[in-house]
Amino acid sequence: MVPLILVADAAGTISISSKQECDGSVVYRSGSHSYEGTTAVEVIRAIERDETDYPHRGARLRQFLEWSLHRLEARIPLRELFVDVDIQVGDETLAISYLLLLEQYGLGNLEMGAGDWRSGTAAR
Repeated sequence: MVPLILVADAAGTISISSKQECDGSVVYRSGSHSYEGTTAVEVIRAIERDETDYPHRGARLRQFLEWSLHRLEARIPLRELFVDVDIQVGDETLAISYLLLLEQYGLGNLEMGAGDWRSGTAAR
């Protein structure tokens, strides 16, 4: 089974990709912070380390994502925040989807791999 990944284009249109991971690196920038890793999970873990209010450092990735989504209720419409983090998709898929959601609502900028899935130039 190939995981599906939500992908947003420059206009904010969401589509689904079956590409499992990006090629190269993932960089997420928000304000003065920049996070980089070889996977989206590594980037999320770096964001987690910076969240001084998060009480469960190092716990399941899904636990951090759920906590973080609850904190975004004032900035992202509730219909976007209803995410079942217990669904049967991989952590990498959830991590990329989370970063794309943040980018879509202007909370940061995401760069992935040798190209960018949203522009259709990612290495295959």
